Amino acid sequence: MSTCFRSRSSRKSHCKLKAILTTQIIALIENGVTTFLSGMALAADTWCAEIVLASKEYYPNVPLIAALPCETQADRWSVEQRDRHFNILERCDEVVYVSRQYSSGCMFKVFTGVKASARLRLYKRKPCLPN
Repeated sequence: MSTCFRSRSSRKSHCKLKAILTTQIIALIENGVTTFLSGMALAADTWCAEIVLASKEYYPNVPLIAALPCETQADRWSVEQRDRHFNILERCDEVVYVSRQYSSGCMFKVFTGVKASARLRLYKRKPCLPN
């Protein structure tokens, strides 16, 4: 059983969200998910990848696969973001690319055709207004 991480980047660190993600990822592992895939976008994709890597201390047989849209994904990121990105890639069990170079739509092709038993998607929602 596998799961994919896909998010719309918010680029702001949210401790509460990271705690929820940690709880959800551990629950997925304990309920039979055996493989995790991350698109490695900034924010939530990266956080999820780091959480899976940290969980390997207790669950060493759970692989993390970086499924990247293109080899140039991090080219325009800050030095700090790139360092973090490549540090995670070095620790992944596998790194796969949809494309060598950026192309229109490559970011959305990352998980097309991936058969995952669970997908953890994070989207920014508008706040609910009281009636």
